[in-house]
Amino acid sequence: MKYPSNYALGESLALLGKYKMAEDIAVLEEYSNHSDDHVSEGAARGLIASHGLQNFEDRIWEQEKSGGWESLNKEQQMYLAVFWLDAEVNNGGHSQYFFNSAGNNWQVAREGLKAMGSTERLPIFEGVLSLFGDEKPFPDREKRQEQLAAVYANNEKAFDEYDSKFYAANESVEVLSRRFVIQNADKFR
Repeated sequence: MKYPSNYALGESLALLGKYKMAEDIAVLEEYSNHSDDHVSEGAARGLIASHGLQNFEDRIWEQEKSGGWESLNKEQQMYLAVFWLDAEVNNGGHSQYFFNSAGNNWQVAREGLKAMGSTERLPIFEGVLSLFGDEKPFPDREKRQEQLAAVYANNEKAFDEYDSKFYAANESVEVLSRRFVIQNADKFR
């Protein structure tokens, strides 16, 4: 599947879900496992629409903005923690994730990856956590930044192997997280 066909198929699958036809769910499920990210992520968006969960992300962002992290239920926290893990690592690697405030919620991100059934990214993340030794990363950002400095003092390329594995992983965080939302629909309405 090559451009532009993969983009067209992905967007078509996303639109298909908006019709909320029961017979389309099997097609969307099948394509959500497609090897092309544009196709699988389009199918995942279609699944969200078919379950009436459009704009769930906007609702979560607004709730966090108005009520803080603690106002979110556990499933919403896991969703956001995994979202931020993926976003930060894709932007600047695992070290950026732990340097920034998103790393405050690394335990929730790990729990989220487990709950979402991650088979590729969870072991990568566990490997990164092992770089911090028995203490694991501190939830306090300043203390965690000191830990990062110590990890880099031991090996300035400590995160490179894990970053490369994360970037090469076939598992789509968007597909995993959207399936998780569907499985926990009552927590995201």
